[in-house]
Amino acid sequence: MWQAAVHDTGAKRWWPAVLIAVFATVTLAACGSFRAPEGGSVMIETEPEPGATIFIAGTEIGQTPYLLEGMPPGRLIVNVGREGYKPASEMVEVPRRGETVTQVITLRPLQAYLSVESDPPYAEVILEGIGTLGQTPLVNRPVPAGDHTYEIRLENYRSEENAFTAETDFRYQFTHSLRPMPGRLRITSEPPLASIWINDEERASRTPAEFELVVGLYRVAVHTEGHIMAEEVVELMPNENLELSLTLEPGNAPRGMVLIPAGEFIFGVNEGSPDERPQQRIHLPAFYIDRYEVTNAQFKEVFPNHPIAEGMENHPVTGVSYRLAEEYARRVGKRLPTEKEWEKAARGTDGRNYPWGSTFRREFVNSSEQPGGVDPELRAVGQFRGGVSPYGVMDMAGNAYEWTSSWYGPYPGNEDIKTEYGQIYRVLRGGSYLTGRFDVRVTRRHFNLADATRSDYGFRCAMDAEEEAEGTQNR
Repeated sequence: MWQAAVHDTGAKRWWPAVLIAVFATVTLAACGSFRAPEGGSVMIETEPEPGATIFIAGTEIGQTPYLLEGMPPGRLIVNVGREGYKPASEMVEVPRRGETVTQVITLRPLQAYLSVESDPPYAEVILEGIGTLGQTPLVNRPVPAGDHTYEIRLENYRSEENAFTAETDFRYQFTHSLRPMPGRLRITSEPPLASIWINDEERASRTPAEFELVVGLYRVAVHTEGHIMAEEVVELMPNENLELSLTLEPGNAPRGMVLIPAGEFIFGVNEGSPDERPQQRIHLPAFYIDRYEVTNAQFKEVFPNHPIAEGMENHPVTGVSYRLAEEYARRVGKRLPTEKEWEKAARGTDGRNYPWGSTFRREFVNSSEQPGGVDPELRAVGQFRGGVSPYGVMDMAGNAYEWTSSWYGPYPGNEDIKTEYGQIYRVLRGGSYLTGRFDVRVTRRHFNLADATRSDYGFRCAMDAEEEAEGTQNR
């Protein structure tokens, strides 16, 4: 520290000490044989701040700015020090009598360097006693040496504090994952007093009701007797007040299934693979389809010898052949969907490419193109809530391929000839966690033999809407 250079002389008279230390000729002058010539003046200044203490030959003479006068011409070493800055030393040239020069000495602050990152970015970094340093990412921002506390603030996120001791010339780097403030979701329904499910968990409250929830995607469902369950996926933002109103249509649907209403929809596409065209409008009668792919736990209820690895109960059952999937559907009073039914349930009526829209969103689907380069793996059903179809059907893209009851053949109007066409192969739809954006499109057709099994082959079931057979096993 610069204070180490200060000498306590206990006296305000400093010239004798300076003259003795700097000019040996003073001894000769005392004998009367020599008189040192008097030089000009030197204005000593410091930047970036004044008020630095000046030392010459270890003796304090004043503070900057200071006019040094009466010194003999020649070179002179001047030392300066100021709290918060490194000591500085410079050679000063004293001019001849009658001349004045200015000597500016630059002080280097005693400082460290602070870098702060946050997720999400653009948070304000406020250093106690100093003020705002800037927004994250903050890179190598100078801070005075010493003990510090800074606060990081971002609207709608919880503020965080961090204390550290900054040593001179050291670089400090900190990272913060900011916690969003919870949002509030108010759910109403028509008719009211409906039961509420949030991400498949039934809540004790009935509509209207309000919930405080952490930020994220939520699948909200409401149901009351004599009506079809209504659902919608919403994204709750930090500190948001969101109101969701759902209208329940009269009717009934088997538990765990979604009603796909009768009507036309756009089937196929002209710009995909040759076997996906021509695009056409097709009318289908109403039908029900499972909201989720059949899971290992559900499959084991029908086939007790089915092995399940620990933690995989709610994952889609895979490695299943067409014949075994068909047998499961028959035993629970259902059937496999046709590929036309499957496509309508996945894309709705507007001809979109994916269940959620026309643009690929890797965060909405369990495909081989995972965000952040994560290795693809089979996931529990219903995890990708942003990828829900217009009818509320989950995982129609990715996760597991799904068997349909349709033979692989050409669409009406398609004149391409393929040896695979005919009653040889069954169609699978939806792609899987091992396939990319092209194969998880809702129009993409995959096919294989009815006895074929693969680690990413699964299925879901369907049912005619007019079928109300007694004894149907609802899941």
